[in-house]
Amino acid sequence: TAVIPNGVEANDFLDLPDKASARRQFGLGPGPVVVYFSRIHPKKGLDILLTALAQAVRRLREVRLLVVGSDNGSGFQPAMQRLAQNLGLADRVTWTGEITGRRKYAALAAGDAYALISHSEGLPVAALEALACGLPAVLTPGCRLPEVAEAGAGFLVPTQPEAVAGRLLELLEQPTRRDS
Repeated sequence: TAVIPNGVEANDFLDLPDKASARRQFGLGPGPVVVYFSRIHPKKGLDILLTALAQAVRRLREVRLLVVGSDNGSGFQPAMQRLAQNLGLADRVTWTGEITGRRKYAALAAGDAYALISHSEGLPVAALEALACGLPAVLTPGCRLPEVAEAGAGFLVPTQPEAVAGRLLELLEQPTRRDS
C-alpha cells in the first residue's frame, strides 16, 4: 500500500493575473491582503482569523481579508459576517462566496499571504494552491502541512488569535520576508 497525497496541477499556475488586476477584480485596494480560501465552517478557524485580523489592524491599518468560500447553507457565514461587524472589520473583509476556475486563481493572485487556522484537515488543497501561487501561508498543525514551516514557506501557529496576528504581521510588514 502506498499513500499518495493530493497535489495541484502545475499548469494551472502558469498564467496568473498580476496582483493589481487581480485586486481590481475583487475591489481590493493597494494595502496588504490576506486570503482565506476554504469552506466557511466552524472547524476552519475563520472566527480566530477574524479576531487576529482585528488585532493586526491596530498596527497595520490598511490590511484586508479576502474570504473565498461558502458555508453550504449551514448559516455559519452570516455568523462570521456579524463577528466581522462586531470587531469593526466589516469594511476590511470582502466575501466572494464560492468561486472556481480562473477567478479562483485571481483571488489567490490578489493576496500577500494565505491563512487557514483549521482545527482539523485531511490535506487542505486550497493551501497547496495558495503556496503554488507563491503566497506564504499561516497554517495550524491541524492543517497537516509541517513542510510549510520546514521549507520556510510560512508558519505553523497555534489556534490562538495572538499567535496568528503576530505571524501575519511578520509577513505583511516585511515584504522581503513575504516575497522570499
